Amino acid sequence: MATIRPEEAVKHWAEACVIDVREPAEYAKGHLPQARLLPLGSLDATRAAALIPSSDSLVYAYCRSGQRSAAAVRKLRALGYTNAYNLGGILDWPYEVEK
Repeated sequence: MATIRPEEAVKHWAEACVIDVREPAEYAKGHLPQARLLPLGSLDATRAAALIPSSDSLVYAYCRSGQRSAAAVRKLRALGYTNAYNLGGILDWPYEVEK
């Protein structure tokens, strides 16, 4: 599993496509900066392509605790996204969140 720690992720934040794989109500309560909502249950090739510029784009996926984002990264890699990483859960995010 390709994982990345928040401290490493922020170094390339501006270039990354940040995907929140939680549900809309969770996203509305707070999300990481520049994160775009793509619930795990809705993640398919069409929806991924609409949010992620190319198959080699840098992608960070996160959820509440890291379980759904791990599944999302497996799905993304199966779809050919070679630079997808599990950022883990928002519960472990040491920086500011947006509401």
